[in-house]
Amino acid sequence: MKKILAFTLALGMLCTGCSAGHEGNSTVSVSGESQPDGSEKPMKAAQTQYKETDMTVPDDFAGRQLLYSYNGVRLLYNSRDGKRVIQMYGDDMAPGDKIMLREPEDKRSSYSTDIYPCASADGVLTILYQHIIYDGDITDTERYLSEAEPVFVLRRYSPDGELLSEAEIENPGEFFTYGEDFISTITPYGSNYILAIHDALVLLSPEGEVLDITNITDNWYFCTDSEGRTVAASNEAWGYMDGETLKLPAETKEYGKWLSNHGVPFTGTGDYTAFLTLNEGFYGVDAEGRLTELMDFSDSDYVPPFVGMTVSDGADGFVTLYDDFNTGAGMRFSHLTPRPVGYVDERKPVKVGCINWDNNASDTVAMYNKQSEEYTAEIRTYEEYDDLKLDVVSGDAPDLFCYQPSSVMYRYARLGAFTDLYQLLDSKDGLSREDIVPNIMKAYEYKGALYGLPVAYHLDCWTANREVIPREYSNWNLEEFFSFAENLPENMYLGSKNSPFMDPELCFINLFPAAMRSFIDYDSFTCTFDSPEFVHLLTFCKDAKMQGRIDWDGLSQEETEAAYNEERYALLNKTALLDHGFLHSPEDLVIGSSNWGLYINDDFNYVIYPNNDRSGTVFTGNCMCYSILNGCNEPDGAWDYFCYINSQKYLESYLQVENCFVSNKKENQKRLDDAFYWAEQMEWNEDGQHDSPKSGGNWADSIETKKYSMPPETKQYILDFLSTFDKLGDSDEPVFNIAKEEADRFFAGESSAEDCAAMIQNRVSLYLSENS
Repeated sequence: MKKILAFTLALGMLCTGCSAGHEGNSTVSVSGESQPDGSEKPMKAAQTQYKETDMTVPDDFAGRQLLYSYNGVRLLYNSRDGKRVIQMYGDDMAPGDKIMLREPEDKRSSYSTDIYPCASADGVLTILYQHIIYDGDITDTERYLSEAEPVFVLRRYSPDGELLSEAEIENPGEFFTYGEDFISTITPYGSNYILAIHDALVLLSPEGEVLDITNITDNWYFCTDSEGRTVAASNEAWGYMDGETLKLPAETKEYGKWLSNHGVPFTGTGDYTAFLTLNEGFYGVDAEGRLTELMDFSDSDYVPPFVGMTVSDGADGFVTLYDDFNTGAGMRFSHLTPRPVGYVDERKPVKVGCINWDNNASDTVAMYNKQSEEYTAEIRTYEEYDDLKLDVVSGDAPDLFCYQPSSVMYRYARLGAFTDLYQLLDSKDGLSREDIVPNIMKAYEYKGALYGLPVAYHLDCWTANREVIPREYSNWNLEEFFSFAENLPENMYLGSKNSPFMDPELCFINLFPAAMRSFIDYDSFTCTFDSPEFVHLLTFCKDAKMQGRIDWDGLSQEETEAAYNEERYALLNKTALLDHGFLHSPEDLVIGSSNWGLYINDDFNYVIYPNNDRSGTVFTGNCMCYSILNGCNEPDGAWDYFCYINSQKYLESYLQVENCFVSNKKENQKRLDDAFYWAEQMEWNEDGQHDSPKSGGNWADSIETKKYSMPPETKQYILDFLSTFDKLGDSDEPVFNIAKEEADRFFAGESSAEDCAAMIQNRVSLYLSENS
């Protein structure tokens, strides 16, 4: 994921194209309101809903380089025969003539050459070529990284593809170290260029001279506006640079509440000097520096992860190009045009409530709307989960609500706000109880009803050595846990030096959430934190046999490797009782145990977080627990939406739920089967690690590997173990915060265990009575 994000950010800054003649959707409503932070609230165009139409890529297209404007929209791309070509598009966005870029033959590098293009207002293309000079064996990675030298060449091409000038960059070592630095973009800047490295800006002249270098800490994106000024946009604000130096804007303007940068700014036309790409849509900047929302992404069912390349179409629309990492659809090349003012979507509206930062909800709404003929989903955002209560009381609640904490479900179920999903599963088409993983339904039950269901979920557990903790104790209670954890052999600790058990505070944080259900009855709203058993839990966390944590600072490479191996093989060597389980997805059933060297010899055991119900704890994944509101305006539409987000079609296409367990029984079983099959194909070394080249790793080919087949009884053990996860992990934040606050005082010696337990009992009892 980090690689994907880094690639997206780097790709995003490639577009610096210019346009001509944007008419502007200029009828705006001006609210005159100020935002809570004091900034001026952006204006809004009369129509912010746009239609997306796929653009035609060239028939010989092999990869994009730059989207820009000069006498219309242009796309610089790599052709299948290894050339670089400019595809021109007409006013109707149909592909027109092509221009071959006349690049000179360059044999500086025998390996790959990276290029970084940009375009200026006069149609001149500038390309920075990065060549790597190295005459050794490229498979010798250490030597390659130490000896390879980068050479940068700056070439400028006329609008018709002719070479205008060429210059080699002087002293690239001043700003670039191969293997450590990477280039993000090059952007026209006055008569020079800004070269953006990951943590610095470089001022380059067309003759290849490095004029200045300055370090940066934030991501900045640049474009030239229609008046020739350079717009610089950060995550939270934008402003103008002076056009000569690398000084970032002296004065910046914040986008506004809940708004943040979501792509690259690009040249404006008509009423707008520039366009900003924010998380909620495209905004125009007028001559006075005011913002107007022109296109609303959510209303237009257009929710890209990062808008990398965008230009005006010369009228009221936009042309965009980006990688759809959310749905796996690949490259999207689209023409976006505004719907007519007064356009009415005849589909019935379904309102989906969520917290304002929930990107998954926005992505899902867009995906749903693109395939639904009868309903159109809309997002309604809330700043806090409690804010939903006001809409429930007023009768203006959304049709569905998505959330993360389990306490939200309990709270609104008690208010009578959420529908019993069992009734819908039993009476409606689309989904039934047979389609849902049984123990997950049980986990989300409350008073015999099902008020919420997660699209995706995770399982919290620990890994152990089965020779130390036999598998019959996988579903242990607190008493059995204490019988192992308080009677450790001389050279064994509760956890390794990099485990969930390194100090009393961490120990309590890991034990308490699952054990919470042993001391709270949410049906009667009573608790028993003053019981001897809870006092035992407190004293155990304070006195447990733990060995602290590794101080990584100042360790040599050899010491770091030794410490890492000591921690990695602590379970195998029986110096630690427990370590992380990492069961966020079916593949983690293999990865989790192999991380500790326990997989290929069948030495692993998974154990639940101990509780008196002997149940594994389930946690909602990605803020995607959904409930349907009682008395909602569109109950049939809400059910249709609920069925869609739990369908295999959605689960197989939305990449944000790819690495999760899912509630859809058929899809969940498919993922389990895929994980077991994947493990059968893996190549393992003698230490039980799976980093061979055949497995996507980078071992030397000389390392001996083998395959491993999981015994049938072990596979059955895993399936049986997964079926015991039928309790919802209580992330009741007020209760957790109360317990942690008082426990920290006890660990610091400021109270006794009994006094701590009594204080938690009193405070939680009061909280439960107030929320009953």
